[in-house]
Amino acid sequence: MSTPLIEAVLRKDLESVKKLLEEGADRNARNEEGKRACDIAASLGYDVILIHLIEGGCGG
Repeated sequence: MSTPLIEAVLRKDLESVKKLLEEGADRNARNEEGKRACDIAASLGYDVILIHLIEGGCGG
């Protein structure tokens, strides 16, 4: 099961990521592989998105 936040990260859609974070998306929700949005952003090298996720509490 994926989340809208994870899907936005996979699309590299920074604006959607920001909006979802503002709306209170669960930054630490995991997909079926056990990965969080910040894990995926880091593995794909999406640094700007990763910074937003970390500042929002992902990975903590």
